[in-house]
Amino acid sequence: MHKYVFFEGIYGHSKYVFKDLEKENNCYFADIPRHGIKGILNHYHTSEKINKKIKLPFKSIWYKGYLRKVIGGSDGYVFVFSEGCRQAYDYYFLSWLKNKYSNAKLVYYFLNSTCELSKKRLDYINNNFDIIVSYDKADCDKYNWNYYCGLYCADKEIKENRTSDVFFVGRNKGRLKQIIESYELFSKANMICDYNIVGVKKEDQKNSGIKYNKPLPYIDVLKKDIGARFLFENLQENQTGCTFRTYEAIVYNKVLISNNLSLKEMRIFDKNRMFLYEKVEDISVDEIKKMEKLPQIITAKDLSPLLFLDFLEEKVDEDEKQ
Repeated sequence: MHKYVFFEGIYGHSKYVFKDLEKENNCYFADIPRHGIKGILNHYHTSEKINKKIKLPFKSIWYKGYLRKVIGGSDGYVFVFSEGCRQAYDYYFLSWLKNKYSNAKLVYYFLNSTCELSKKRLDYINNNFDIIVSYDKADCDKYNWNYYCGLYCADKEIKENRTSDVFFVGRNKGRLKQIIESYELFSKANMICDYNIVGVKKEDQKNSGIKYNKPLPYIDVLKKDIGARFLFENLQENQTGCTFRTYEAIVYNKVLISNNLSLKEMRIFDKNRMFLYEKVEDISVDEIKKMEKLPQIITAKDLSPLLFLDFLEEKVDEDEKQ
């Protein structure tokens, strides 16, 4: 088996993707400064926004430090970059890796839909990575990428503390009407709703029970997930892949209420714990309450990154034979 080095993104949720691989002998995690003076310096030195205005020199001083935890020779390495990892967008760093590690393979893993990505960013990824993996089948079909659905690790340190019946968090993204409708439906059924919506204009903030434009750190999202009975989601138009709500519902044993109808075709679909709807008016409160008492079919082990590692090993072997 190859040796894998994981570069996590700047988003708070990325560490939950590969976390359970930390104990594997052939897996390493890049040491990217996040805190203190070094963290601040690295943050600004590698900022895409700043480097677009002025090319900051000497970024190579960080390269060896990123890999200080990597042990062994220079052969057989696969470098996996999560979406949002700044090092993935440093062309010179990718070239440095290719030169330093013989036969190295570069993998890019999409955690989100590409709906809002520019053609320039997509071209960069397609041209600089050997293997591209996405959770979104539509994107994979469109760009000839590798499809993999279901990769997540539970946070075992958070204790359950019931705070709501239904939890929702997300951006407006043109779906405010449906989100509000769901809030009203659940509220009328005397269910405690914890709704958090970002990107809502002041004139559209009509329901005082909803928290508007107050972004939540991901750790707080998880606490609210674990403290709820049901997780509600409403996907933006054209999105076909799983959201983190789906994974969270599985690992924390919650009922998912989702308009992601493509879930039915996925290996992680759980008919006992996932209520799918097309319109909010299709949601049956009685039905979701019955589902809460049904046993899980899909569990945390089905999202294990060890399964993803097996999948990736197969893809790397195929790429090496080409």
